[in-house]
Amino acid sequence: MKIDKVVFSCSASAEYGPFWNIQSKVFTKMGIEPVCLLFGKKEDAGMVETHGKIVEMTVDPDLPWILQLILSKFYYPTSEPETTWLIGDIDMVPLQKAWFTSNVQDIPENTYVNLNHDGISLPRLGMANGFLIKGPQVLGTRQNPGTDIPGHYHVAKGKLFEIFRKNQSFSELVRGIAESHRYGMGVAEGRSREDAVSNPYWYYWLSEEMYTSEQLWYAIQAKQVSYMGRTYNNSNNGHRVDRSAWNDSTSNYSYDAHRVASGEFVDVHCARPYAKQEAALNTLVNLAGML
Repeated sequence: MKIDKVVFSCSASAEYGPFWNIQSKVFTKMGIEPVCLLFGKKEDAGMVETHGKIVEMTVDPDLPWILQLILSKFYYPTSEPETTWLIGDIDMVPLQKAWFTSNVQDIPENTYVNLNHDGISLPRLGMANGFLIKGPQVLGTRQNPGTDIPGHYHVAKGKLFEIFRKNQSFSELVRGIAESHRYGMGVAEGRSREDAVSNPYWYYWLSEEMYTSEQLWYAIQAKQVSYMGRTYNNSNNGHRVDRSAWNDSTSNYSYDAHRVASGEFVDVHCARPYAKQEAALNTLVNLAGML
């Protein structure tokens, strides 16, 4: 398997949009073509297409904006069925090449892969492989909770993303998820449907993670896809530089510089907004040899 393209989705806000410029440089250097689904105008966030393609998305005013943003990167890959896609996260920047290249090269190309397989299972349930053992969160119970796989680092050919699309238009997919009231932080915390109107951003947050985990689980059980997970330590100074270790007083992350330079970290989960950590991020990514 070789990853051909990485797809991000973001708004043109100063909090998220500027991450595109460094992401596109890093992935291009790795030989992976970056695509960004932008809900806004690129000039509003200083985003450029020097190292990748920006697709300005049309927003349906009758559907929750946040659902359109977070679900779009799971729908877009179906437009190129034979391309092998990576689902990116705009504020998670790679700190090594191997995890996204040699780590997958021996995997059969029609496999569905997640490169952060235990990113939720380990902190939530304290167990590895929880997604395959327990099933997704929406099918779990209080006595026997399930767990999802993260809504990023999915890797598969575009045709395999049809398990999420189900021959629906994008508007039909978003509307069905919104009206089901089965997915998102609001549902997970037992909030009322009124919260979906008063605070849709919060209510629907993580809906794409919950929905795709459920649909992937069904596809695995039905043997529609062959699934494989790759795991790394998401804790700060495990195999990640994490935003939890950002220090406002020093304007820097806490990390082992020698391990960064040695290529031991997979990525940095960045503090936000972008501007406050821009200098520290550039130092970190340069130290990792990714620019």
